[in-house]
Amino acid sequence: MILLAVTGIAVSFLAWRLLQGPLFLPFLASRIEAIMTADADGAVVTIGLAGFEIADDLNPELVIRDIRLERPNDVVVSVNEMRVAARWPAPTANVIPVDGVMLDHVLVSDIGPESKLPPLDRVIMAVRRAVEENGLRFFEIRSFGFGVERPGKARRDIVSDVSVTGSVRDGRVIEAQAIGLGASGAVSVRLAADLPAPGAPIVVNGETRGFDLADIASAAGRDDLDLSGTFGLTGAVTVDPEKGLTAAGWQVTLGPSLHVGDSDLDALAAPVRLDFTWNPEKRAISVNPSPVVLSSGYLLVHGEVVPPRDANQLWTFDVALEGQDVLSGIRTTEGRVAGSYDAKAALFVMDDMHVEGAGISFTAAARASHRDGGSFAVLSGVSPRLPAAALKVLWPTTVAPEVRDWVGKHIHSGLISNATVDLSVRGDRMAGGSVVPDATIAFDFSEGAFMPFDGAPLIHDAIGRGKLSGNRFEIAVDSGWVDLGDGRRLDMGPSTFVVPAVDAKVPDGEVTLRLSGPAAAGIALWNRLPFAEAADFSPDPADVAGDVKADLSIRLPLADDIADTDIVYNGRIDLSGFDPGTPINGRAVKRGNLSIELSDGTAHVSGKALIDGAPADVFLTRPLSGEGEAKSVVKLDLDAAAIKGYGLDLGDMLDGVVSVEMTDNGASRHVSVNLAKADVNLPLVGFRKPAGKPGTLAFDLSARSGGTAVTNLALKAGAAEVEGQVSLDGNGDFVGANLTKFNFSAADRLALKASAGDGALKVTVNGSRLDARSLVGSLLRRTTGTGIPGDMALDLSAAIANVSGEGGEQLDGLNLSSAISGGRINNLSLTVQTSGGGSASATLQPGARGRDLKVEAGEVGRILRFLGVYRRVYGGRATLAGVIDDSGILTAGIDGNHWKVVEEPALAQLSTASRNGPTEGLSTADIGRLIFDVKFGNGVLSIGEGFIRTETAGLTMAGDVDFSRNALRLAGSYLPASQLDSVLAAIPLLGQTIFAGGGRSGLLGVSYRLSGPIDAPSLSVNPLSAIAPGIFRRLFELK
Repeated sequence: MILLAVTGIAVSFLAWRLLQGPLFLPFLASRIEAIMTADADGAVVTIGLAGFEIADDLNPELVIRDIRLERPNDVVVSVNEMRVAARWPAPTANVIPVDGVMLDHVLVSDIGPESKLPPLDRVIMAVRRAVEENGLRFFEIRSFGFGVERPGKARRDIVSDVSVTGSVRDGRVIEAQAIGLGASGAVSVRLAADLPAPGAPIVVNGETRGFDLADIASAAGRDDLDLSGTFGLTGAVTVDPEKGLTAAGWQVTLGPSLHVGDSDLDALAAPVRLDFTWNPEKRAISVNPSPVVLSSGYLLVHGEVVPPRDANQLWTFDVALEGQDVLSGIRTTEGRVAGSYDAKAALFVMDDMHVEGAGISFTAAARASHRDGGSFAVLSGVSPRLPAAALKVLWPTTVAPEVRDWVGKHIHSGLISNATVDLSVRGDRMAGGSVVPDATIAFDFSEGAFMPFDGAPLIHDAIGRGKLSGNRFEIAVDSGWVDLGDGRRLDMGPSTFVVPAVDAKVPDGEVTLRLSGPAAAGIALWNRLPFAEAADFSPDPADVAGDVKADLSIRLPLADDIADTDIVYNGRIDLSGFDPGTPINGRAVKRGNLSIELSDGTAHVSGKALIDGAPADVFLTRPLSGEGEAKSVVKLDLDAAAIKGYGLDLGDMLDGVVSVEMTDNGASRHVSVNLAKADVNLPLVGFRKPAGKPGTLAFDLSARSGGTAVTNLALKAGAAEVEGQVSLDGNGDFVGANLTKFNFSAADRLALKASAGDGALKVTVNGSRLDARSLVGSLLRRTTGTGIPGDMALDLSAAIANVSGEGGEQLDGLNLSSAISGGRINNLSLTVQTSGGGSASATLQPGARGRDLKVEAGEVGRILRFLGVYRRVYGGRATLAGVIDDSGILTAGIDGNHWKVVEEPALAQLSTASRNGPTEGLSTADIGRLIFDVKFGNGVLSIGEGFIRTETAGLTMAGDVDFSRNALRLAGSYLPASQLDSVLAAIPLLGQTIFAGGGRSGLLGVSYRLSGPIDAPSLSVNPLSAIAPGIFRRLFELK
């Protein structure tokens, strides 16, 4: 009785204790540790604690904590806690019923390199026995993680935070699922099975979702492959209790988007579903016919994979490919891939890779290894024929991916022949190295259609060869043609596309093109290049005539998005007979033979063309990117008519051809004119440069304040020198000028200022010295007009300290103001001092019959010598009063006195011819009075009547002095004063005998005639000439 009571108390205390939490028993931990080690196939198992407790439902639970299982070079498993929920067994039962198993924080680490998973059939049978024999109804893993650990390297998690739950319904339906995180997001695995009758095979169905190829590669320790892409598996396995795995069938789904590194496997048009079956008799995996839908056709894949059957761990495979041609989608293609994989040696061998079909043939062999974290792969293949589309599919994604991308995007079609492939890849990505492919791919091609870069025109019928050798890829085109649209094409000669460093982070592509054909097609190509707009030259190809030849070099990054400035252009474009059809900068260009040199981001244009009908040498510089300095040089040979076409009417000022060079520097234009071949005549300033004499004109043009500034103007021609600047408005009309030098002889020291306003051009000339000899001679010799443009209204003023003329004479203090319009001077006021102290003035103003001119002068002799008219007169005064009519002819009377003629040979001849009186042989005379009626115009001075009275004689004069021809024709009479006085003394009443017309109608005197050059005329006299009474009367009046 007492024993029962003690036992009851002990049991009650034990029950109470077990209800408070686990009762850990050291001997139990040791016992469980020993059992698990015995069943762990070489693994070492350690257990921290083991004990029991009573659950809330009063059923017992086994609690085991700090479990660690380690198999050297294989796997390490650690479990924080495992609970086994049991039920109290029946008194006669030999097995403790188990309700469920719960594990918390399970971490599995692959420590390799000899990792091996437990056989699938053993895992399935263990779960089956737990259900059938122990009555297992549920299991749970609250946090599961799997990763890879290697010595000296950080752990790589494959999946983490996985939650696993399982249940058994109705004692026969087993369901399990796991949900966690993978490389690309959430992943899940679902398993289900129905328990068959005891001893019968069990069928387990499974499905995965959300897995990525990166998960599979990482689980296999192959992160260096850089694989990614969706991966899924569904299937079923059959496990016999006696025979193990007897059947299996599953389907693997890949894609459609697969990636290796940064490259896309874009040949797949839909996900690939490969169907597999396990054949237990052959112990082989059959690849059932599985369609692979490609971007241009499909393949049917089938074959066999044989797992290792002995200790050598050798997998073998033999897979056949058949289906539609990837190029046409119609022609059939057959292929075979056969080889082996040695898991122990980590060696993949492809003994045969062969594809054969209409238009395609390719054979290759390969080996690859990834042992000890390192990797290498080699492949050799040949292809006698291959469509270009197949090349894009077969090009390995890890070999020159940027080049492969270029091939995929830019080669449209063509036929590949005589292709060879030799590929080797080495690397240790897990050790921090990089996979560096060493490849040699060589091939010939024909009927090629491709574009060298984005936006380039399509090249057709290309014939040539391509080669990838090490780090260099090159395509060489022997011939082809470029399609520019609208029926325009350029023939292609030897050209290349080169990638000199395919392993660069962003490789560069280098294109050389040799093209020829119509200029219209060349301009169409030019307009498609990025720099056409920046170069500001984009003619319409439809209007263009001529021919073109081009040798171009283009370098650009092989990237999706590149700036225009990243493209480097070099080369030469030759245009012959070029006519753009439309004006360029407002000028018609025809028959151009031009060369365009592209270098350093700039286009340099040079050559010859007709510009507005004038032959021109052209030199242009234009930046290709829109940044940088634009420059142009145009050299033209222009005559006056051609210059007028440029908006500058020079009238009679230019005769002949000038060579013009215009240099455009972007912000300004420099103009240089060679005047050597031209006759330049500036009548307003009395300047003339004959053809054959050197002369230049230069100036700069620049936009300024809504108009144009003409700066650095410099005219040099003989003694002429003009410097300064001119301003023009937005329409090119004159605004103002400031010429700091306005000299047309070596002695000139003049400056000119001009401005436009109030309907007239205001011009002011100032200076210290003017050599007026040429100006005076020009005025005297002018035969037509005034030399002033008829459409010019001009207010001219001048103040010049010293003016030099002919004969060494000088005038001082010249002051001039005048108003000019309609090609004539309408108002004028002039004052000047002679060097001898005399003064002279002139006024011109409108009158009743035209323009009235009045001139008064002292020291007439100096003025006549200054003008170069007559040099033997000294002193004297004169007044001129007359009218200038609308045709510019001056009609005037001259009244002078106190002139002295000195050493005039003609006067001596006349006095000698008279043979009477004391004046015989005298060459000097004092003129007491003279009167002339004159007309002057068109370079000719006409003397209608001229009477001169001296103390010793009287003279008459009439005739012409032609300054334009340097000739004179004068005639008159000479009568000594002695005869005139004797007659006057004998007449009691003036006029009764002399003017009566009696027996003597006149007196006998000397008639004379002067003719010839103005400077040296010849004199002829008639000593016995009768003087008409009217002449006598006029001479008498002058006394």
